Amino acid sequence: MTIQPVDQGRAARLLLACLDDEPGRAAAVIDEADAAGTVPALITAMAGWLASALVMTAGSDGARAIAERTVLDAQLADERPADA
Repeated sequence: MTIQPVDQGRAARLLLACLDDEPGRAAAVIDEADAAGTVPALITAMAGWLASALVMTAGSDGARAIAERTVLDAQLADERPADA
């Protein structure tokens, strides 16, 4: 999938909305991407930024370990009883 400049722009606006704690603005960006049929590109752009930030702060091995640990935590959480 090719990330277009408009996707990068939407990803940046989504990030800014999150940093500013403005869920309405964030939802508007997601709705805009949905209307354009580019939500996968938006998610890919955001994931790329997250990966870059993790590698810069934790190194490649650390970034991979964080991602793998998060997957495992999510799997374990899904296996817990709802009332736990």
